[in-house]
Amino acid sequence: TIYANSCHGLSNSVARAFLISTGGELDLPIWLKNLCMFGNTEGVDSSSTGGLFAQHRVSGVENSRNAADPAGLIRVFMEFGRLEDACDIVIDVLSSKNYEASSNRLPEKGNIDYVPYDLIDTLWNTIEAVASSDVDTSVDIAMLLKKRGQMENALKRHFESLKTSEEGLQSARALSYS
Repeated sequence: TIYANSCHGLSNSVARAFLISTGGELDLPIWLKNLCMFGNTEGVDSSSTGGLFAQHRVSGVENSRNAADPAGLIRVFMEFGRLEDACDIVIDVLSSKNYEASSNRLPEKGNIDYVPYDLIDTLWNTIEAVASSDVDTSVDIAMLLKKRGQMENALKRHFESLKTSEEGLQSARALSYS
């Protein structure tokens, strides 16, 4: 869209307004959820992305920022008690195709993957509090715990990938110095 790159946070503001207008009862449209998670991928320069939860730059546009802010969308979902949806964001972003190429990116060139671990911890603890609460809620606890388990598995794969990437980078550095 024409406005997708012009105002950082606009897509999350639209998502929040949508949830307010529907009382948090309806799911976000897929196009809006994808815009909040991955932004407008048209013209995104993959060599200058921060990866995962970080903002992306649009090639040819100075000081541009992509509309993607998955961490902000997690906060919006948590604000409305949509914890399963928040888990889905973590799972989807950590499992995205852009992430698969992260092992080819070098930290020396500024290519790092930002993951808001503190926000994920807050989500985890919120789910734990809801699951252990005696208050009768309309939340399906079994499904919520299942989503949390899927999020945990995505995080495990993320950490395994980081370990593999770091070992590969160490080998590459050792070979380049010999």
